[in-house]
Amino acid sequence: MHDDEPELVDLNLAAAVRPPTHMPTVLSTIADEVASSAVNNRQAECRLAVLAVLQGLSTLDLTEMGLGALPDGLGRLEPHVLNLDLSCNALTALPPVVCSLGSLVELQLFCNRLTHLPDCITSLVKLRRLLAVQNNLTALPAGIGRLVSLQELDLDENELTALPTELAHLPHLALVRADSNPLCSPPLEVVRRGIEDLRCFLRAEASVDERAGDDAREEVERSGRNTNSC
Repeated sequence: MHDDEPELVDLNLAAAVRPPTHMPTVLSTIADEVASSAVNNRQAECRLAVLAVLQGLSTLDLTEMGLGALPDGLGRLEPHVLNLDLSCNALTALPPVVCSLGSLVELQLFCNRLTHLPDCITSLVKLRRLLAVQNNLTALPAGIGRLVSLQELDLDENELTALPTELAHLPHLALVRADSNPLCSPPLEVVRRGIEDLRCFLRAEASVDERAGDDAREEVERSGRNTNSC
């Protein structure tokens, strides 16, 4: 914000959709960039939602805005946004700019068309709640174990066949939901029994994978020795 631009001190969301005439240029630009991604009949509402965050609110609610993408300008809302709701839009991939919002504690992605979550989402180390119900997710990032603050993970109604063993090492994870997924590992009944049973299963899986890796390495070494003896 430039020194010669007046400070935004008040924003009445119940007033007309046009912002106050004294709106600082940089704030107005960010709002315009985000609003331009919304469907036409929701752009004004989207713009006000962004301006509300810049005014001091910590939640950015962009539900049902028809968003298929997000502009890079959204990253300039860091560190103001703590809760981001992108539910009921047309996102087929989570825009990387979301990963630049490092202060996020809650991310809601209900009812989109996501097939995967980007690896960069694992940089959101303050994230406590990740809610991605009713998407088309087929896998989670292997680095999800870096989300050390995660407490709740809701994955109902996706296409997941497995959950990564890294979930077992998240110290604060208390609730995982994965109903209406074609889960094989772990079986859905294990997830439904609660976090301790889930942790136990995933740790056992990790142990099996580790032993299998050791066996494979030993076989390679044996093959190497046999080749050298020829």
